[in-house]
Amino acid sequence: MNASAEIGLAFLVERKSVSCLGRARGQLSDNFAHFVATAPQPRWSARLFATLVSQEFKHFIASIVIAYRTHRVNAMENPAEFVYSPNTTTGDSLFNDDILTTEGSIAMRSFAIQRRRRLLGAAFFTLIALSDATFADGPQHYDPERILAAFKNPYTGAVETERTVGIVAHRGIVGSGCPENSLCSIQNTYNNGIEAIELDVKLSSQGTPYLFHDLNVGRVAAGSGFDIFTGEGWNADVRSLDDAALNRITLRDKQFRITGYDALPLEEALDRVKSDYPYILVILDLRDLDAVSRAADIVIDRGMQNTVVLKFFARLAAAEPGNIVKHTKGVAFAPMIYASDEDELSNQYKQLSCGQAAGYYRQCLVESWLDEASKQSNFAWIEVGNKNPANGDPTYDLVKHVRAGRKAMGTFTPVKEYRQDKNDGEWYVKIDGKCCYSLDEHLTHTAHFGTETADNRPNVQLQLDSGFTSITTDDPLAAAAAASRSGMRDTSRYY
Repeated sequence: MNASAEIGLAFLVERKSVSCLGRARGQLSDNFAHFVATAPQPRWSARLFATLVSQEFKHFIASIVIAYRTHRVNAMENPAEFVYSPNTTTGDSLFNDDILTTEGSIAMRSFAIQRRRRLLGAAFFTLIALSDATFADGPQHYDPERILAAFKNPYTGAVETERTVGIVAHRGIVGSGCPENSLCSIQNTYNNGIEAIELDVKLSSQGTPYLFHDLNVGRVAAGSGFDIFTGEGWNADVRSLDDAALNRITLRDKQFRITGYDALPLEEALDRVKSDYPYILVILDLRDLDAVSRAADIVIDRGMQNTVVLKFFARLAAAEPGNIVKHTKGVAFAPMIYASDEDELSNQYKQLSCGQAAGYYRQCLVESWLDEASKQSNFAWIEVGNKNPANGDPTYDLVKHVRAGRKAMGTFTPVKEYRQDKNDGEWYVKIDGKCCYSLDEHLTHTAHFGTETADNRPNVQLQLDSGFTSITTDDPLAAAAAASRSGMRDTSRYY
């Protein structure tokens, strides 16, 4: 529950007319938080009425009435607990007494009109006390082409802090019963007002793109018997399974419970985004040029060239950045440069103008590669795998170059996944789905750019301070809040 919601709730609780609500604060907090998260979020004035008459707002107000009545009854000799029950027969009217039910035989129908008016007045002012986001256009009104435009051109003023930081939900927003890279995680991303989602793509043995984060299926496949902590059980490589086998996979959630969601072919995922959630930007994480090309064809077939971004490691096109478009085919793309990519780029890319750079030669090649790639059709941004924004880190000079050029620059912020109560840092799933590794285990030694000594990417504020313009993370709500606190979140650009 955000701070503004807490303030609004405190206002309700402090009203003399609803002082009995204090004991029901927990129940109201849940209902209020649900309202804040799900209420229609129209512009001021013209659409305020839509919020006031929405089902979510009526349910929230009903919970206030119920709490009041409940504690009125609890004060009687025979207490009963009322539960809100939307009544479809009567049109779910907030003021119909029959929307209240009781487990006992007591019926409480003596709610004074004066107190009812005061409750509604308090609720209205609580609504007014909500954060600005509550009255901005909600996620259902985002234009993904405008989202992409904001990601491509994040700077809005002369100084670096005058920029919009985009938030990307890595694998979507998941939860109990809602697995990663699923229709559910896509829907949750949309419902929570996050503007972009990154979906991980792997190819089947038949070359069909499916949504899987790991190279192997065991961690997310229900019925696999795969134990991520011991490595025992069935854990086949995605690339070894044909379409029929992948289509039979039902997904399990992060707690390894079976869900009602199946493994998704990329085609189906994009079809559902286009039909049901056409208000979010989709980023596809791709691991080879064959996957990039196949994904591009699927995107083009659906006319989504400017609402889907193809993301891949720069080393896949190290020698010829000018030929990237042969694979992306005009679809928006975002290459990634991590420390190991810098070695590959400086070894394979040839740029005569860098010959005079002397000790700067290798860095010149990397920067020249990026400059050439950024000239290609529908270049979106560069993701830099900078783990420590301090002088001496292999990618530090590249970050400086991108910042100086005021170019869009993404980052990935890791979030603890498993064994969170342990203090050894081994919280992150390996690429084969086994648990777990620490970030320190993946510090890179490069041949030409030095050695990574620390991984500070989990520090979101540090990424904001370091000039990044988009953040991909498994905790997008926290990242969005951090960007808001820093004055770098402006969703009005997405309309």
